[in-house]
Amino acid sequence: MNSDRIKEIQSKTPYPESVSVHNALHQVWNETYHEQESEIAALKQKVGELKDFCIWLTGCRYDFTQHEYYLKTMKRLMK
Repeated sequence: MNSDRIKEIQSKTPYPESVSVHNALHQVWNETYHEQESEIAALKQKVGELKDFCIWLTGCRYDFTQHEYYLKTMKRLMK
């Protein structure tokens, strides 16, 4: 939701300047923002895990004694 969408919704209501319309739009705005923030945080965590795994792969040159770690990490990252 952006400010243009808010203006569009307000223009379709009989009382666009009412407190209840303002409060409802504000609540929707906040809910949308928090949903996006949690998705962004989850993506940042996944990117960090992928970077760590790439660094591990580069450093170990795929040591077969750590095959179990490789499989476990790949399974977790591919979710």
